[in-house]
Amino acid sequence: GLQEPLYDDQIPGFYFLAECTGIEYDESYYNYAQLTANFIAYPFKISEFQDGHDIWDDFNFELDMVQDTIFEVNGTKDITLYNNGAIGINPTVICSNNIEVTKGNSVYKFKQGESKTWAFKLDKGINTLTLKGTGTIEFKWCKEVL
Repeated sequence: GLQEPLYDDQIPGFYFLAECTGIEYDESYYNYAQLTANFIAYPFKISEFQDGHDIWDDFNFELDMVQDTIFEVNGTKDITLYNNGAIGINPTVICSNNIEVTKGNSVYKFKQGESKTWAFKLDKGINTLTLKGTGTIEFKWCKEVL
């Protein structure tokens, strides 16, 4: 089925990915009806804002952090990205040129432009990466929390 964003007014700044599995409609009430919708949802809330955003009105001081997510590379550069979500995440990577990213023993080759691969994941917590190439690279993701 198709999962769509489901917003809960009690949890501002986040949404769930959910699929509606059924609707019940009861008109047996005087002057109103009751609508019941059932959803199957992905179990993590997803932030409406990318990590590293600095929109202060929407900043959650318990969960958000300011960090650089865009890097200039000229040769080799070691960087740290912090994923403060509850689980690992697959970021979208945007490069101005082809750039190699080394994480642990794995090397990922990102081509110029925007890409996302299930192979490249930011683990929960601190991720130490080595960038190799010339140009700009940006990592975009929205944290997922319980």
